[in-house]
Amino acid sequence: MLEDDVTPCLVGVATASGLPLFCRPPRPQLPFSLVGALHGVHLFGAAVGVELREAATPTAHLAWAGYGNSLTLVALSPSPGPAGPALARILQSALGALVLVLGQEELLPIRNVERLKRDLRGCFPLLDSLLKPHGGGWGMGGPCWPLPPGTPREALQERLQRFAGAALTDLGCVVWGGGVAWLSTAHWGALPEDDSAHLRALLAPPPPPGGALGVGVAARDVPVFLPNSSPKVPHRLLLLRLLPGVGVGLLCGPRPSLHHVITQLVPQFWGPSLEQLRGCARPRPPPLPPEVLGYLLIHRGRTQSGIVKGAGQGW
Repeated sequence: MLEDDVTPCLVGVATASGLPLFCRPPRPQLPFSLVGALHGVHLFGAAVGVELREAATPTAHLAWAGYGNSLTLVALSPSPGPAGPALARILQSALGALVLVLGQEELLPIRNVERLKRDLRGCFPLLDSLLKPHGGGWGMGGPCWPLPPGTPREALQERLQRFAGAALTDLGCVVWGGGVAWLSTAHWGALPEDDSAHLRALLAPPPPPGGALGVGVAARDVPVFLPNSSPKVPHRLLLLRLLPGVGVGLLCGPRPSLHHVITQLVPQFWGPSLEQLRGCARPRPPPLPPEVLGYLLIHRGRTQSGIVKGAGQGW
C-alpha cells in the first residue's frame, strides 16, 4: 500500500481452508503469502484459546473477526488510517453487508467456496462504499440529512404512509442525493440502527437515468436480508426515482409487482406532489470530515442555536 493512502483494506478468508474469498479494494492486491500469514496467526490463537482482535505495527493497524468458524475477515489500515474501534466497525459493517446481499445461510457455514466467491461479487460495491471515510466515519452507511426548511413535512409524511400502505408494506422512506433518507415511515424509523445503516448504504448508488413519473420512471427491485431483523428470510427493496435527486424506497414482500407500483401507485400518490418534491431536491450538503464531531450554529438575530452532528442528524 502507498504510505499516504489511509483507505483500509478488507480481506475475506474461508476459515477452514484458508482460501482467500475477496480483497477490497482490488488494488493493490495483497500477496497470497501475506493473507495466509494473517489468517494463520488468527487461527493459531484460536487453537490455543486466545482471541486475536487487533494488532499494530509502526506502519499499519490490523484487526480480525471470525464468524461461526466459517468466515474470517481481516482489516488492514496503513498509519495514520483508522485503527481500533474504527476497524472493528468496518468488520462488523462488512459482515452485515454480506448478510444483507447474500443472507446468513449462504455464509454460515460455507458450502461451496468457488460458488461463494462468484456470489460475493455482488457485494463489492457495498463493501467499497463502507471502506470510504463518510462524514460519520469508516464502516457507516450514508448519513441522514433533514428536510429543507419550509418543506410540508406532515403532508409528505402522510403521503408516504398511504403510498407504503397501498404497496402492502409499512416500511418506506424518501431518499434524495443518491440514497440519503430524510423522511420515513414509523416502522422504517424503528428498524435497528445496523439494518437502517446498511439499507442507506445500499440505496446510496443512484438509480439509472430515467423519466419522471409514469412508465419511464427509473427503478430497482432487489432482494435483501436484514442483518439483525431478518438474516435468513429475504425482503424486496424497491427504489423508485421520482425526480432527479429524489426517490422513494420500499421494503416489501412478493406483492405488489414492480410494474404495478410504477404504473399505478407512483402516479396516484406522488403525481400531485411533484412541485413539493422539486423543492426538496436541493444539493446535498457536504459531509463533515471524519475528525469533526459537529458544528454549533448560532443565529444572533433570533437568539437561537443548534448543532449539526457528524452522523448527519438535523439541527
